Amino acid sequence: MATFEQGEGAVELRAGEHGGQFLLGVGRPLRTPAYLYGGFCFSDRARVTNAVDRYHSGHMHGALTAP
Repeated sequence: MATFEQGEGAVELRAGEHGGQFLLGVGRPLRTPAYLYGGFCFSDRARVTNAVDRYHSGHMHGALTAP
């Protein structure tokens, strides 16, 4: 992950022999707290705890599985 400040700049990417994938996201910084646990990220601790509990109890079965 890279964070860039305002202004001009450039990024150079080179794929390996098997190609590559690149995901670019842009936007303004939210300037709000972020609570991370495992694959979960929310703006408050209670929501992260709730999501982790739901995941461990099986309520998210299949919801977080990549195709």
